[in-house]
Amino acid sequence: MNPTHVYAARPTRQQGSILIISLIILLVLTMLGVSSMSTSTMEERMSGNSRDQSRAFQAAEVGLRRAEAFIDTIASTEAFGQNTGLYAQGDPPDIGAEETWSDLNSIQLPDGSVAGVTSQPRYVIEHMATQGQDDINIGGYGESSGMAAIDTYRVTVRATGGSDDAVVILQSYYR
Repeated sequence: MNPTHVYAARPTRQQGSILIISLIILLVLTMLGVSSMSTSTMEERMSGNSRDQSRAFQAAEVGLRRAEAFIDTIASTEAFGQNTGLYAQGDPPDIGAEETWSDLNSIQLPDGSVAGVTSQPRYVIEHMATQGQDDINIGGYGESSGMAAIDTYRVTVRATGGSDDAVVILQSYYR
């Protein structure tokens, strides 16, 4: 035997198991990344829809206040039933119908009244009742010390948000 001669170890046959495990781990990480991206996209859409709905609600609130201020300028109820957006007692508008919110049947706030909406809010005003001094307390709206009649109105406002898909309809009674 020659002491200077060294025997080389026989190479073992490789199975490739580390490669397969690495590919499985990479696949799991990829699935987690794709899932996180879709969750983020969904949350971003939900946030945008919530913002649009909130913007539509705020626009409708502005429309209600403007309509109530408009009522204060009305000298008599004679204009109701004859003018655009003013409905006489017993002649209510169909607020669910699209034609109610057209230029012929409703009043639109001037351009620029509400920023960030696709179209300015529209409102209709219905004259609900006129009550004299004798029947003031019937409706439960309070009392008056004067002899003047009190008119009750229902204001309905339709507003959109940043897109026409976000629609809010609000109503209030004004006396």
